[in-house]
Amino acid sequence: MKITIAERLHPFSHVPGIACMLPGSSLKLQIFPTLLRLYDLASFNPELKGEATLTLTGPVKDFTVLQDLERCEITVFGQAQEGYFRYHCRANEGGMFIEVVKASIQMQSHAACIQLGVTSTLQKPLDRSLERLSLGWHKAQDWTQMQRRLALEELLPLWHRLGQMTPKPIAHAHEGSALMLDACRELIAKSDREALVPAFQKLFLAGFTDLFIPRLEDDQNQGFALLALSQECQLSPLILLTEGTDLIRSLFVQQENNAISILPALPPQFHCGRLVGIECEPCGSLDMEWSKKQIRRLKFRAKTDGQVQFLFQPELKEFRLRAGSRKEIMACGDTLSIEKGQEYLLDNFRR
Repeated sequence: MKITIAERLHPFSHVPGIACMLPGSSLKLQIFPTLLRLYDLASFNPELKGEATLTLTGPVKDFTVLQDLERCEITVFGQAQEGYFRYHCRANEGGMFIEVVKASIQMQSHAACIQLGVTSTLQKPLDRSLERLSLGWHKAQDWTQMQRRLALEELLPLWHRLGQMTPKPIAHAHEGSALMLDACRELIAKSDREALVPAFQKLFLAGFTDLFIPRLEDDQNQGFALLALSQECQLSPLILLTEGTDLIRSLFVQQENNAISILPALPPQFHCGRLVGIECEPCGSLDMEWSKKQIRRLKFRAKTDGQVQFLFQPELKEFRLRAGSRKEIMACGDTLSIEKGQEYLLDNFRR
């Protein structure tokens, strides 16, 4: 029995000049119908790395910027006077790669594929087998509407996915909006479930602009009581993506040696959801599903021989374990002996 997520993560915007992260790099792309600007967010002061111009005649209709977190690329398309155009932006070892799919445009060259001489300071090999999170939200991922709704059920899966693709910068003392990461971490440690959603919403509003572009300063002057950044600040704003992803994961899974806590700090707003592809080194990996704020199914794939202990919500007393021909009822909190290569299904949880 598989636990899968059918939802595909590809937020989009029709706003000219919207900025978004290039998956797998520290590059920010600001995209207009006839201009593409690239900035490097690996350091505190974003550095303009280059520009690419497009030969188009406006007005451009149906202009769309789509950040495809499944294909690990950015797709731009629209309808100009010359006709329909579409191109993709991807990160590779040489920097940024642009593939012009519909060649009714000219972009610095007549070639169908263009390699820009722009190298990201930080790059990360893209792994398509990343963790996937779903919190039961299925509306169209129009970024303007998502910002207005401010529903973490649709924002956290995107944040969690993009943060895994973003290379981790060198950590420094937290400043500015990054201090809110520490506030969220303290609430998770205390399992203060009621306060977690407002804390993450505040972090999102203060720490991001455009399409999940991280920032350390509230340049929209929203009234957050943030201390001024020190003159010696060297912190990269990418820390909001990478550490934010770790915090999101810890809402649902926490591990200490061979003890794995399931839904240790689940906010009541996230009453149902799925999280798959969770690596619990060196024990194995797991997929899980919950509903009505309670774990329903958990599938564990052992990578080594040994023992593992699953810690569930305190009101749960027992569950059914199935592994091959083995079937038995186990008490929650009991240690489970595992064999390398074996799959274990835990379900039928009872109070």
